Amino acid sequence: MVGASSVSEEIIDYLPHLTDEQQAAVLHVVKAFVEMPIQGGPDEAEILRRLERLKSGEDKGFTWEEVKERARKQAFGKHD
Repeated sequence: MVGASSVSEEIIDYLPHLTDEQQAAVLHVVKAFVEMPIQGGPDEAEILRRLERLKSGEDKGFTWEEVKERARKQAFGKHD
């Protein structure tokens, strides 16, 4: 939108173009963001620890193909 000086103003400019149902969905998303903790939850330290292990090469991790194959095997009961 031309002339909007901030993200807040741009959001406000779009609201009249949305149906009531769409506005309710936007409100739901906004509330979810407000209620979301700014700092990571209790898993943040574990995620950061694992990330450091990946970066250092201590843990090789898995490729996306390996993850998908493992999920397929678990979902369909196929074992190695």
